[in-house]
Amino acid sequence: MSHVKSFKDFCETFRELSYSARTPEEMVIEGQMILSDYLANPDFMLDHLVGVTENRSDDEFLPIDVNDISIYREPNRMFSVRIFVWEPNYPYHIHDHGSWGVMGCLSNQIRETKYRRLDDGSQCDYAELEVRAEAVIQPGQTTFVLPLNEGIHRMMAFGKKPALSVHVYGKPVRTGYIRGYLLDSNSAYKMFPVKVQRKILAIQALELVGSEWASEILKMSARDDNEFISKISQQALDRIKKRNEG
Repeated sequence: MSHVKSFKDFCETFRELSYSARTPEEMVIEGQMILSDYLANPDFMLDHLVGVTENRSDDEFLPIDVNDISIYREPNRMFSVRIFVWEPNYPYHIHDHGSWGVMGCLSNQIRETKYRRLDDGSQCDYAELEVRAEAVIQPGQTTFVLPLNEGIHRMMAFGKKPALSVHVYGKPVRTGYIRGYLLDSNSAYKMFPVKVQRKILAIQALELVGSEWASEILKMSARDDNEFISKISQQALDRIKKRNEG
């Protein structure tokens, strides 16, 4: 018999957990128990999915993963609840996490591969990984990630049917991006939220145009509230200036 009686009840329970003084390792143990309780009643989230289909979602929060549907964020950003739809035969990224997280399968099956990082992390664009564990997660089963190098994994649908999962992530210890990995080239790279990634692409385009007007737009972008956007805009301006002087 489930102890979770509503989505509000589910969020209140995670709110208490997120404000506790537990370690990330303790968080994921208790979080999986809470999530297991919730998985027996997936209808609790339907009102929040309706909000997404009717464009009542938080447009200011665009996630990194295109298959990520954010359905709740705690007002102080202590945790968030997301739904993920996994399409079959799609090569989802290997990535790490900025926070602890617990995930549970709602429909069909999900393959999870966890990785161990072998290098010391001193090179920002290089990483050596090896498989640490693999599992096929069945409906009702849960798994977890820990922050940074302890949370490197990949999830994808197992078999020929799309799969559905619910995820709860805690407060990040690293914000702004997650790190993706390519096994074939031992490469690491930053993955940004969709909204930020669009700005990055626009900055790259302005730099390639390189005109006086493009530089004026970049100067405005260099005053962006996002520290990373401000930084790369200024770097683009510096490269344009150097190119013009050369």
